[in-house]
Amino acid sequence: MELFRHGDLLVAETDALPVDARRLHHLVLAEGELTGHSHRVAEREAAVLYQSRQGLFLTVTGERATLIHQEHGPINGDLVPSI
Repeated sequence: MELFRHGDLLVAETDALPVDARRLHHLVLAEGELTGHSHRVAEREAAVLYQSRQGLFLTVTGERATLIHQEHGPINGDLVPSI
């Protein structure tokens, strides 16, 4: 299982989406409570974000997706497409 840390956000690889997952129409994984900054995928066409009772699930649909935040360096292309 691949794990990615991006500031206070932890992204873990998973095998499948939960059955109750519903698609969201944004790519913000977490928002700062005080700063307004956010952890998000930069390339709108490169991923789809889902919400379920278990949390958020990100499916990378493009060649690569870049996770960005105003206070952290990007994770460039380390998030790769699901199979």
